[in-house]
Amino acid sequence: MSEQELKPCPFCGGSDLKVWDNAVECHVCEASWPDLGHCVGPECKAQTIMAWNTRAPDTENAELAARVKELEGNLKSCEHLLTMAELFFKAVDEYNLAMSGKHKIDFPAFRDEVVRLRSALAKKDALKPCRCGQPATTSFDGEILCEACAREDAHRDLEEQEMPGGFGEG
Repeated sequence: MSEQELKPCPFCGGSDLKVWDNAVECHVCEASWPDLGHCVGPECKAQTIMAWNTRAPDTENAELAARVKELEGNLKSCEHLLTMAELFFKAVDEYNLAMSGKHKIDFPAFRDEVVRLRSALAKKDALKPCRCGQPATTSFDGEILCEACAREDAHRDLEEQEMPGGFGEG
């Protein structure tokens, strides 16, 4: 890697970066670092790039990545167990319906806990970032997006409909 080449943003992985004399700015997540104050000129720019490209030792990153992978596996196991519990309750509901009220079975505390956990997982999904790295705040065409990307997609869809041969043509 040449001295002037920038590594991707350490916060979001973005590569849409602007180098100033005293800082590097990421246009994806709006991170700006380092702050060399009023330093101006080629020496400052070189120091800025060197500081931006400095990362934690790879062993720390590898340990963190392994822990994240482990937690993601645990989360998938939880989601699988919740799906199984939901299928169990569907079978219980079908049994109760078939029995027409005779020998009705139910597990209200367990059912409430499954609903609570499923709701918590849905909230976790809502915290996922948009494809651009910004916080996702809305949904468009089944994708969780920030407002700017949702507007962009909607605008693109409208343009496609107005193009000859698009959906808007009759």
